[in-house]
Amino acid sequence: MFRWLLSAMILLVLIAPTAAQDNLHTHMLQHDGMDRSYLAYVPDTLPETPVPVLIGLHGGGGHARQFMESTGFNAIADARGFIVIYPDGIDRTWNDGRDGPDPNVQARLLIDDVGFIEMVLDDVAANYHIDPERVYATGISNGGHMSFRLACDISDRIAGIAPVAALVPANITCEPPNPVSVLLMNGTEDPLVPWEGGTLLGDRGEDLSTWESMTLWADINGCSQDISTEILPNRVLRDLTVTQVHTYQGCDAPTVLYEVGNGGHTWPGEEDGLPRLIVGNTSMDFEASEVIADFFGL
Repeated sequence: MFRWLLSAMILLVLIAPTAAQDNLHTHMLQHDGMDRSYLAYVPDTLPETPVPVLIGLHGGGGHARQFMESTGFNAIADARGFIVIYPDGIDRTWNDGRDGPDPNVQARLLIDDVGFIEMVLDDVAANYHIDPERVYATGISNGGHMSFRLACDISDRIAGIAPVAALVPANITCEPPNPVSVLLMNGTEDPLVPWEGGTLLGDRGEDLSTWESMTLWADINGCSQDISTEILPNRVLRDLTVTQVHTYQGCDAPTVLYEVGNGGHTWPGEEDGLPRLIVGNTSMDFEASEVIADFFGL
């Protein structure tokens, strides 16, 4: 009996990753003469009606699989019935529109990542039964900046964005013809993308401040001057953070800021093992991925 149980357990361990992998598909594309790729996670059971799509954009130095594994969006997609797309940037970075003297910034300005994401969406629509009116984007840091740029440049294809540890690049033109739902999550003590904006470390471009970024989108989304504020329960004292949720009123599209007091350059609810001395504090009072899925109505 013991040997049978042991064999069954080993078999389950071997089978489980394979089953999960069956839902993950790698797609290769040619864009501007370069090989590009994205991962698509497609749950086993999806409704017969067209399903929403969430685009997950890794941070600078990251990659599609790393962002996928760290955010837990696949499990949420299984539970709620949507597709998640994880594109890969060239040299692990995105052309989010920021300009700056850093050579890496100058190099990525030559990459048409907006066009690449549009090609990805075309490919997704050709391969899966999706709802083009319910396409959303999220990302951290450079990926969050990129989601802002997508909302600015292709608001006809992006219904909502949820940048984390990111700001609107100061030098880009953002005048989308359509309102876009915006949920921004920023830490007040982010050492890499400062709450107050300005020039980023290493001359990697200049950002608007958090409040300036939100004011820009509040104007685009036709919000009133009223903002309601709620303080989230401080469930985990050891994380050293307190989060306020600022909800803009009278908007044509939901516009919300999560102000993570004393928070750093992190994804709330996910401790990635990076030293606090480098990235700052991670709020464990809420799960960013769950909040983002709720915000988009996924």
